[in-house]
Amino acid sequence: IGLSYQLSNRGVLYGSIAKTGREPAKYDMFQGNDILSYLAMDWNTYEYIGPEYGNELISKKAEFVKNIEIGFRTPFDSGELNINYFYMDFKNERILNGAFGPSGLALRTSVDNSIRTGLEFHCEFHLIKNLKLTNNSSYNYSLIQQDNVEFTPILTPKFIVNQEISYLMKNMTFNLSTRYQSKSYMNFENSASLNHYFIINGRIDYKIKNYSASLFINNITDNFYYNNGLVDSDGTRKYFVQAARNMFISIKYTW
Repeated sequence: IGLSYQLSNRGVLYGSIAKTGREPAKYDMFQGNDILSYLAMDWNTYEYIGPEYGNELISKKAEFVKNIEIGFRTPFDSGELNINYFYMDFKNERILNGAFGPSGLALRTSVDNSIRTGLEFHCEFHLIKNLKLTNNSSYNYSLIQQDNVEFTPILTPKFIVNQEISYLMKNMTFNLSTRYQSKSYMNFENSASLNHYFIINGRIDYKIKNYSASLFINNITDNFYYNNGLVDSDGTRKYFVQAARNMFISIKYTW
């Protein structure tokens, strides 16, 4: 259910409340194993026999979330602005637990109660006719309550800031973008964390008739950073290191 109100200055105030739910997935219930690989046939009854184990950390109950959002958006002479507040209240949320299954995909665990709340900000601003600034930022406060213990969910940074500047010159567009992400945890105990990082990316787009080409230069300053990781059962910390400075070209033809 949502409601929007048009203000006299072209701005819009809006609010909404919603609820949704989902059942546990097969991947969650069997800890990343494919149940079909472990099925056996009882040749006396011609019935399938399922595996004897399952993920004890996954609740058999459905996951539900109530989401409240309130925001304001408005165009202005030099661009547009959108500010959004959200509050998500989960029951039996299935969250990442820092482990990975045999297929290499992340595993999840059920928790009784958890909340996620914060602000999202988007703004486009034309400094001059062909020069534009675009900002997408967010602040996130998340908390899990399980067995009378409170902690922060893993891979949930408080701050993410994406800033881009674009300049249009005839058939070419020059883009320079930056990304800042604050530190986040990678285990339930919140004892191991991923450091904050800051990277700069560039892109040059060229278009003529039905042809377009783009040159991407990522991680221009060649920063050493990682945005994911895990803690082994013996306490060893392992990090997924991201690519060093790299570039590639994309060419497209449209008809």
